[in-house]
Amino acid sequence: MAAPAIRRLMEEIMTATDWPVYTPWAREHYGRGLQEGVAEGKAEEAAKSVLLFAATAQTLQGMFGD
Repeated sequence: MAAPAIRRLMEEIMTATDWPVYTPWAREHYGRGLQEGVAEGKAEEAAKSVLLFAATAQTLQGMFGD
């Protein structure tokens, strides 16, 4: 390959957002990180829902009294 073709190919590889996971070690660690990230996201959403519920309940109690 000519130098410009190699450079263009390398730039395409480096700007790609999809990286394949080839080795068993990489698959295990990538999968574990992905699962932990999903679980963390679900926990954050649950915490936001609880806070929103509590704030709404407090507002309604303030509006309508005891």
